[in-house]
Amino acid sequence: MAINDLGRDAMAGTFHPLVEDGIIGPKTEAAFHEVLKAAGPDRFVGTLGRGMGFFGGAEDVAEIA
Repeated sequence: MAINDLGRDAMAGTFHPLVEDGIIGPKTEAAFHEVLKAAGPDRFVGTLGRGMGFFGGAEDVAEIA
């Protein structure tokens, strides 16, 4: 899970990983807020985007003619 990885990296030992239980609620919202604040918006969006497959290397982009 990208948010757990980013939280671990950006917040050192202060981040408590989310449990993947299928429930999105206050704990999930709080974790996203804490990690966003610690990592910054560019790193946050970039990491999540790559984890979801939205962003990749230049070789992943199809040329549009």
